[in-house]
Amino acid sequence: MDPRALELLELPEILDRLAAAAASDAGKQRCLALEPAARPDEVDRRQGLTHEAIGLIEQSAEPELADVRDVRHAAEVAARGSALDPAALRSVALAIDTAIAARATIEATGAAPGLAELAGLVDTTLSHVSEPITRAVEHDGSDLRDDASPALRRLRRELREGRGRITERLRSLARDPALREHLSEDFVTERAGRPVLALRASARGTVPASSTTARARGRRCSSSRSPSSRTPTACARRRAASGKRSRGSCATSHGGSASGPTR
Repeated sequence: MDPRALELLELPEILDRLAAAAASDAGKQRCLALEPAARPDEVDRRQGLTHEAIGLIEQSAEPELADVRDVRHAAEVAARGSALDPAALRSVALAIDTAIAARATIEATGAAPGLAELAGLVDTTLSHVSEPITRAVEHDGSDLRDDASPALRRLRRELREGRGRITERLRSLARDPALREHLSEDFVTERAGRPVLALRASARGTVPASSTTARARGRRCSSSRSPSSRTPTACARRRAASGKRSRGSCATSHGGSASGPTR
């Protein structure tokens, strides 16, 4: 059809209004891509589907489509053998469950044969894909659940326990009189997801360790690796006894032993 004629008929404005009523981004895109049908049979088919959809809405029997997601890209990535992140997996599960539920809702009414034919294209056996995803992925798609697998549950438990030991060790250091004067805070804080002790800027070159993070224009530095034989406490005590200085800066909490002074 002549584009000029479509513009005169205000088709773009009509499609915009139609897209605004769509429940999903994929639905909006399909609405905006619609073009008038030229064949009488296609016109009749579309009008019939529209009539059925309006009937379901008037009876409050329409399927819930708000959770429909466009997962075509995710499906392509998975088909190539690549891994999907938890958010993509959750979207796939939602799309499958929503489509299956929509098919069941439409077929249950028995009053929309045309829509039921379209819904019949939904493969209900895809539930075997969505069910394990729902069990393994958090409801908001933010991460995998701890019980997604026995190995993951064990590793996360070990991680929590190790983090707890590191935090407690840092708390012990924060209470040590020999180290307290070098700290700008007397409690364990967190930086970049790691427990740390914040050292005074004046402590740089006084407390040895493996790495230092400057903070607030060099006023403070944070410690984030767990000390071993060369702990800040031991080094501070040795310096207090010998009056010597070294070039290190602060201790960290990663669980490895501290390396020598940094240069």
